Amino acid sequence: MRRSEFRRPYARHARAKAAWKRALVALTSALALLAVSAGGAAAIYYKRLGDNIHQVQIADKLGPESERPQNKPSVTAAESGKSHTGAPIDILVMGSDTRAGDNGFVGGDEQDGRSDTTILLHISADRQAAYGISVPRDSMVQIPDCISTTTGKNYHTGTNLHMFNEAYTIGGAACTVKTFEKATGIRIEHYVVVDFHGFNAMVSALHGVEVCVPQSLDDDTHNIHLRAGRNTIKGKEALDYVRARYRLGDGTDVGRTERQQYFIAAMIRKALKQGLTRPDRLLRFLDAATSSLQSDMKIGTLRSLGQDVAGIGLSNIVFTTIPTMPWPQDKNRLVWTSQADTVWGAIADDRDLPGVKRHRSATATPTPTPSSTPLPVVRTAPSAVRVRVVDGTGSQAHAEQVAADLRLQGFQVVATTVGDDSSVTQTTVRYDPAYDQSARTLSSSVPGSVQEKAPELSRTLELVVGSDYAGTTEVRVARATSTPKPSSSPLVLRTALSDGCKAS
Repeated sequence: MRRSEFRRPYARHARAKAAWKRALVALTSALALLAVSAGGAAAIYYKRLGDNIHQVQIADKLGPESERPQNKPSVTAAESGKSHTGAPIDILVMGSDTRAGDNGFVGGDEQDGRSDTTILLHISADRQAAYGISVPRDSMVQIPDCISTTTGKNYHTGTNLHMFNEAYTIGGAACTVKTFEKATGIRIEHYVVVDFHGFNAMVSALHGVEVCVPQSLDDDTHNIHLRAGRNTIKGKEALDYVRARYRLGDGTDVGRTERQQYFIAAMIRKALKQGLTRPDRLLRFLDAATSSLQSDMKIGTLRSLGQDVAGIGLSNIVFTTIPTMPWPQDKNRLVWTSQADTVWGAIADDRDLPGVKRHRSATATPTPTPSSTPLPVVRTAPSAVRVRVVDGTGSQAHAEQVAADLRLQGFQVVATTVGDDSSVTQTTVRYDPAYDQSARTLSSSVPGSVQEKAPELSRTLELVVGSDYAGTTEVRVARATSTPKPSSSPLVLRTALSDGCKAS
């Protein structure tokens, strides 16, 4: 994406210090609820839990189907190596910081909702792994046209970059999902919004969560006093612990994010343990979690997902944050590094994240038989390439078919249209020279196509389809052999077994 000039300055808002809370509430609710909702005790409470969820459908606000990313094709039982058949599932989890009603205990007087941290929850097609990927609120992205939650009319943001969390302020969950899909090329199947009140209630329902504190903490401002080692913390103390920044660790947001993820892991472990030994506490936990949820999912969908992921071990629930660096135009803002494309590409292709060593079950996916025909070798994966299909034969149906072919190869098709010239004979890949490797990937996947430079296109390539189009072919991504650049350093990964005091 071309880094155009930011339209207006934004001062850091005082509410930024609460961003960690929204991330924590959101991801913990989604992961823990899915992990334990398949239990028999939960089934007894089924109707009440279903009535708790505030269901809001947003599909009609996400734009034409042809402009949305497409799902990776479903896997068969033979491909997955287990009885499950299906596709990977991507759930966008958001936290609302409205201070109205029960949420007033966190302080402040904001009545409007804002999502300062958003997390992608990816569940693999074989249901043997789950990833929670945090998206920093200060990430600078393009926000597409959205339906305003204030006016009910279309809200146009233009082509300048904006902070990611602005999308929620403009159009709520729907605009956030739409922005995320446009920026990453990953289709979101479901969404979840969680409010502040849910966190306090969930921790209380579990009678506290054990955390490992690497060094003693005495913070009179927030009334937190913890000894080094293992501590069981509850309610607001838990909130204040993961908020602590300057008196604990290295004093950075990175250190605080790490502490949040350790706490999420501890909460999941406690919720799972309670499901086995204290069904009464488990039900209070589920009651608290569902009471704070807004989602497009019904309780039946949540329970079905819970059954699907029941076999995912804690070592295969992995947390990370999308790689970023300071935005050159404002060091207080962030842009995603080149490694972010690798992460999103792995998610789109339902592959393990770089650096992840999955603990596979005895029924892990079998190794596929290699193809006897050598594949074209490229440096950029199709999943990292955005394409707009322009049909040059005068047929929208043909454009849709080409788009379907490209999606099967993993490309991010963002739009299809019919060009002004309906007599095109030569299929052409038009591209910004800054994305020449993406162009090579696309042209290699479309045999017989030629390339044409078009600097005005920026990140999105254009495939002008001629009458010579004969389909697509698979490509192979070459392994990197050079020394990684700083932006390509290993991802910081932690699992649901991590507790901050010992390696996992």
